[in-house]
Amino acid sequence: MFDAVVENSSNGGILRLKGSLKKNSGDLMLKVSDNGVGLPKDLDFRDTKTFGMQLVNTLVDQLGGAIELKSERGTEFTIMFSGQT
Repeated sequence: MFDAVVENSSNGGILRLKGSLKKNSGDLMLKVSDNGVGLPKDLDFRDTKTFGMQLVNTLVDQLGGAIELKSERGTEFTIMFSGQT
């Protein structure tokens, strides 16, 4: 398990990375979050023009994973992979 916090000195924001390994099933989960203003409610992060999100979505798909977005107090992406692949 890992947990890391990176402070963005230009605007005082905090980026938090969390990862865990579930012992029972071997599933992997990565959470990436920040405390910024969040993403627009109408943004479809699975269909975006930005290379970074296209790359993340492609890799998650290729590895048979799933990705979820919460954008309430900042932004939080949760990426899950089965340990059975």
